[in-house]
Amino acid sequence: MRIDAIDKDTTDPSATSSFQRARALFGWLPNTIRVMARGSAAADVYLTAVELNSSGCLSTVERELVAVLTLDPGLRRAAERLLPLGMGTARERMAG
Repeated sequence: MRIDAIDKDTTDPSATSSFQRARALFGWLPNTIRVMARGSAAADVYLTAVELNSSGCLSTVERELVAVLTLDPGLRRAAERLLPLGMGTARERMAG
């Protein structure tokens, strides 16, 4: 089942608020936020988590590497295959 995204030009106040936050954080409006804004606080919770993560001491790349390292081993191997050749594994990059 696919959940339809809210139109980016909606006038719904709660969706508009989430859309403005997303644009301020990312510089654009991800479809994920357009779907999350449909009928729940999911978009706001997600955007708050992004804001909190951004205020930490890790760089964006380091945060992504931590996310990859904490994935299920099968998912981690799949994610590492998507990295450019010669970059090593996520674990090697975190150790280096």
